Amino acid sequence: MAQFAKNVYTDAATIEKIETWIRELPQSARVEVTLADGSSHVGTVAARPMIQVFKNVDGDEGSNAVVRLEDPMDSHNDAFLWLDEIVRIDRVLPGPLDPGASRSA
Repeated sequence: MAQFAKNVYTDAATIEKIETWIRELPQSARVEVTLADGSSHVGTVAARPMIQVFKNVDGDEGSNAVVRLEDPMDSHNDAFLWLDEIVRIDRVLPGPLDPGASRSA
């Protein structure tokens, strides 16, 4: 089964930018991701994304990648984000309600 993406890329500069974002999204990292449309998403990286080949609506093949950010409070609220739409990634410390947060006695 073919995988489809709104945007696919074949130029080296854009693929390198996607690969840069991949390096900033290691598995289990808690991050805030800001997208080109101004929206932001906070969550835990489920698995380091991998660049893959997709087809766009015109049938052209090219590369892109997607990351799943898990919401520790609601698994039905996970975000799936295309890496070509990212403009910023910030590391975030776990909050007091996060399952992985350290707690003092």
